[in-house]
Amino acid sequence: MIIPPPSVIASWPKPNYANPESQGPAGVGIGSTFVALVTIVLLLRLYTRRWISKGFGLDDILIVCAYVPALAFTIIGIVGERKLGWGRHVWDVPPGDTAASLKTSLATLILFDAATSLTKLSMLAMLYKLTTASADKKMNNVILGLSALISLNAFIFVIVEMFQCR
Repeated sequence: MIIPPPSVIASWPKPNYANPESQGPAGVGIGSTFVALVTIVLLLRLYTRRWISKGFGLDDILIVCAYVPALAFTIIGIVGERKLGWGRHVWDVPPGDTAASLKTSLATLILFDAATSLTKLSMLAMLYKLTTASADKKMNNVILGLSALISLNAFIFVIVEMFQCR
């Protein structure tokens, strides 16, 4: 992520640091609500899979691994909205906060890719568990191929995001 060139910054309207226009605290409310719901649902899933159905497997491990970057993504989003001026016009963000905001934004991109990719892999692991019971070799191979494709896709996205400005 790069800071805009001076010619672009010169074209912006006069900044309003004292009372800037913003989208309000919607992100904080939505993020907090969904993190609470996801935490409850995940705990219920883990409880039922471990102690009731005794079917805890790779899909559960992957969804727990997906929860970690998703939670970090939400926390960083809340911090970005509260402390870094997210939800404001770019010209209303103090110049001292711009670099930190862009770095934090890059972190959220990487966390989002990690969370979504691990969620997809968890769903494929659950499908694989279901198809191995049916002994459908062709479907198992398709699922394994898709798992490899999603893993490669996640790796490429992270590399592109990390080196997009070089």
